[in-house]
Amino acid sequence: RIAQDEGERRAIVNASKIRRKRQYPNKWDHELMDWFKKNGGKLKYARPDGRKDGSRRLIAEENINDEEDVILEVPFQITMNQMSVRNIKVGHTGRYLDEYIGGLFGKNQEWGLAAFLLFEISKGNNSKWYPMIRSLDMHILTSDVVKELEGTYVANRIRRWEEEAEDMHKFFEKVVGQKDHMGDVQGTWATR
Repeated sequence: RIAQDEGERRAIVNASKIRRKRQYPNKWDHELMDWFKKNGGKLKYARPDGRKDGSRRLIAEENINDEEDVILEVPFQITMNQMSVRNIKVGHTGRYLDEYIGGLFGKNQEWGLAAFLLFEISKGNNSKWYPMIRSLDMHILTSDVVKELEGTYVANRIRRWEEEAEDMHKFFEKVVGQKDHMGDVQGTWATR
């Protein structure tokens, strides 16, 4: 527990330093917007901006009075979804990602998307979605927060999420492991 508390303390200090340095929109945000527009995305009546706390946001540039006005158009081709998995080749086998993880979408859409995201994260800047993936942030509750939440609805919800994550991981290993004898896909989420 002492080591965990010390590790969390250091992580909080490091995260606050990083967050203070972070300014939005930054170079990666501009690259994300260029990628978005290059692939047919449209943003109207608003622009990307950042808050003092280091988070992203969109700022309205003018009033939007008509309910029919479209603010954000995201082309289907740049969304990560079950159909996208059908077009992604895996390794040197000539097989497609759908053959490995397509069934996960049938079991649970979130599980399929998680597997897809993990696979694309493992590709780094070779991923078609790299500009978007790079902009994702991850937030983890500290042990002090978890202790404070003990016995509440939120703590019960967190426990259920953790159990579902464990079930998802076991299902990945079982289903994908049977199809992926060469480790082309499963290696991307080998650890919990």
